[in-house]
Amino acid sequence: MKKEMKKRILAGTMAGIMIASTFTGCARVSCDVKNDHAHKYVNDKSQVVYFDSERKEKKDFKRTDDYIVLSDDEEKLLKTQIKKDLYKIEDNGKYIESQKKDYQDGKEYRYYYAYAKRHAHHHRIGKVTTTTFSYTYHIGYSWTKNKNHENLTGEVRDVHYMFEGQNIIKNDKGKYMVTEEVYYDSLEKLIYNCDYIKDNFYKPVDPVTKKDLSYEDGDKSSHITDHNEDRLNKMEQDEALKYKK
Repeated sequence: MKKEMKKRILAGTMAGIMIASTFTGCARVSCDVKNDHAHKYVNDKSQVVYFDSERKEKKDFKRTDDYIVLSDDEEKLLKTQIKKDLYKIEDNGKYIESQKKDYQDGKEYRYYYAYAKRHAHHHRIGKVTTTTFSYTYHIGYSWTKNKNHENLTGEVRDVHYMFEGQNIIKNDKGKYMVTEEVYYDSLEKLIYNCDYIKDNFYKPVDPVTKKDLSYEDGDKSSHITDHNEDRLNKMEQDEALKYKK
């Protein structure tokens, strides 16, 4: 039965689940369920969380009327799942399927781009502090599956994805424990062997060595690509000259 259920997950027929431990709340919803239970919450990425709550929303998740009744043991299991931020694969097929375009094996192309970084300078005169900003300009590199970038540097590499899963077991004292993460070469092997995944359940590796691939971007949150666009465009034009045949 379990094997057949996991086969259906591969076809993307199940609903997604994301277990989260901290949320901001809002108005409560009336509920007539008397037994201990957890309601299903859904977000716009098809992720689903079962959470012991009657609030209308929790962060970016919206409560539904669907729920599961929990025994004392099931409640302990769910709490372990929530604490470790794990997704239950059995309920997460739709979300896994929605990520499919991002974990397909294939080729990647190295590209370059110009960006600026802003630097704050604080000046204190007496009791008054003022702040000014300066900018430095850089060329960054990364890799993409976008074939439009295949001729920028001419560098191409193969990428293979591995999938991370975990299980929850009872120890000899009857306490639920999360097993160590294990990586599998295919999504099918992950689903067959594991019951839980984390939010980022796949990673790109070299197909031969299985070593993690570098993407060189660095701290992208500090990259500004719309500052002094004339200068940035000129930098990219100059960089292009290095790769002209």
